[in-house]
Amino acid sequence: MLYYLLYPLHVYFSFFNVFRYITFRAIYATVTALLLTPYSGEELRKQIGEKGQEFGGQIEQYSDRGRIVIQENVKKAQEAVQEAQSKISKPAAA
Repeated sequence: MLYYLLYPLHVYFSFFNVFRYITFRAIYATVTALLLTPYSGEELRKQIGEKGQEFGGQIEQYSDRGRIVIQENVKKAQEAVQEAQSKISKPAAA
């Protein structure tokens, strides 16, 4: 937003040309976000850690369910292969 407010001043003050560069705007946005955040760094890290542990538990549950489904599908595939091999190995009755 400051880009739209301050960049037009580059005609009068060449310093405002820095707003053209995305790197400057990214750094400025980061600093602004850090200044306006309602939590201190320690509190924020704690919250992020708690959410990470929460998601870690969910991921573990999903991976366990996925592992069971994969094992069932592998078993079905092995049975299908054995059945197909037995049909191929039997001589055709004429």
